[in-house]
Amino acid sequence: EASEYAWDLLDSLLLFDPDQRLTAEEALMTNYLHGVGMPNSMVFPAVSPDFNFSFEAAGNNRLQLKQMIHAEVASQKRVTNATQNTTEANESSVDAQIDAKKDKRIEKNKKLLNDV
Repeated sequence: EASEYAWDLLDSLLLFDPDQRLTAEEALMTNYLHGVGMPNSMVFPAVSPDFNFSFEAAGNNRLQLKQMIHAEVASQKRVTNATQNTTEANESSVDAQIDAKKDKRIEKNKKLLNDV
C-alpha cells in the first residue's frame, strides 16, 4: 500500500544506469521525502574531542592500517577478557557464599534432627 510518490522514488532509485539514477541529494528533494530534510538544512552534532582521527591524515599505507586495526582489535579483546574474568570471579564468589549458607543450613538441620 505504497503511495504514488513512494513508487516514483523507488523507480528513480532502482535504475540500473547510474547516470539516470537519482543522487541522494535529488532523492531528498522528491515529493515523497518533501519536508524530511534538505541537504542544506541537515544539522550534525559536534564531534567529541575524545575522537581522534589523526590517523586518516597521516598517510599510512595499507600494511600500517592493517597493523593499527589489529592492535585495536587486540586491545578490545584484552578489555573484554578482563571484564569477563572479573564477572566470572564475582560469580564464583557469589556461588561460594551460597554454598556456605547451604552448608550452614544443612548443619543446622542435622543438629535439629539429632536433638529429636
